Amino acid sequence: MIIRRVMNAQELIRQGVKPRDACAQCGFSDYSSFYRAFKARTGLSPEQYRSVQPVTVVYWMPTA
Repeated sequence: MIIRRVMNAQELIRQGVKPRDACAQCGFSDYSSFYRAFKARTGLSPEQYRSVQPVTVVYWMPTA
């Protein structure tokens, strides 16, 4: 369960969501538990991960 929440947070961070916002959106009760789980899974703090990941921009184009 925690692994899935960290993976969801990773995706949100890649999309440009701030780590503290990703923490809340993924259901962690506080930032310190999120930080520990994230670092244990990725080897990086959420902020370090954000700085090394390119931001994924999602474009929506209407079809005509």
